[in-house]
Amino acid sequence: MTSVSILIVSYNVRQYVAHAIDAILKSDMEEMEIIVVDNNSYDNTVAYLQDRYHHLHQIKIIENSDNVGFGKAVNQAAAVAKGDYYFILNPDTIIEEETILTLQDYLDDHPDVGMIGPKIINADGSLQLACKRSFPTASVALPKLLGLSRLFPNSRWAGKYNLTYLDPDAVHAVDAISGSCMFIRSALFHELNGFDERFFMFGEDLDLCFRIWKNNYEIHYVPRTQIVHYQGESVKSAPFDSINAFYNAMILFADKHFSFGSGWLMKLAIRCGIYARKLLSMIGEKRSQILSVTLDGLVVFLAFMVAIPLRFSHFEPITMSKGLVPTIYIFFWISVGSLFQLYSRYILSYSRA
Repeated sequence: MTSVSILIVSYNVRQYVAHAIDAILKSDMEEMEIIVVDNNSYDNTVAYLQDRYHHLHQIKIIENSDNVGFGKAVNQAAAVAKGDYYFILNPDTIIEEETILTLQDYLDDHPDVGMIGPKIINADGSLQLACKRSFPTASVALPKLLGLSRLFPNSRWAGKYNLTYLDPDAVHAVDAISGSCMFIRSALFHELNGFDERFFMFGEDLDLCFRIWKNNYEIHYVPRTQIVHYQGESVKSAPFDSINAFYNAMILFADKHFSFGSGWLMKLAIRCGIYARKLLSMIGEKRSQILSVTLDGLVVFLAFMVAIPLRFSHFEPITMSKGLVPTIYIFFWISVGSLFQLYSRYILSYSRA
């Protein structure tokens, strides 16, 4: 009999998934199986795991010919899993020896709870805030989008998104937990038809939590055990824009769950906030390139202004009618730099040369 099925989705993180499996095999749990679904990794993950664990019958590996996304891959694993509980675990995590048994005992003792998650620690030892969250309604998301949650983490209003005002070492009933580590009753998972496969990589955990809540089950944050999560390792090699994928998932979540009952005004506010946050995130990610282009524009303009009196022995103020000339000059040099990938590849500029 299998009590717990550990479901892992991997994508080009063979060393991390091996370390995760090694930690699982050291656990106090005996009646378990490990199912790894590989989403068409190009780092030879499947062959590596087959060679490393060929002698262990409780480890199953499913190899996909395409990257089908996180939610669909978990559903694949759940379709062949035999456990009473599913432990959905990211490949870039390390659990403690008692983690699985602690989580199973908690659900055994709390029949009204459908899913739980442990305390999650970053690689630097800090708390990973996503391990306990509220649903992103307008009143919850607004302080987060405005950055107020960082300024006032202990405020019940500003800190509600990640529940930063709660004691991180105490058990709490929460709206949502992190998709990197979810311990759920298998019967409930199948009752809800698993993850919504329209969410490719982000948002499927939040969507599942919302549907659990709608089915009158509680979700608990249980810091009686903890895991380490080396966040974002799979995303590093993803062939898509992770920021864009994340915010598109949030828009899908808002459209799915806040379309009618919460009113069109609330839905519009959420979408505007998501788009604003998405724009700020993209600007933050490209800040080096933006700074380089801005500096180059300024340097080329100043060079143009200095060159005029040196060439013609006099200087005339740039009027509106003459402003097109330096504009074209600046545009030309910025375009040349972009053509040779001066900004995208090297994060350099003329001004740094």
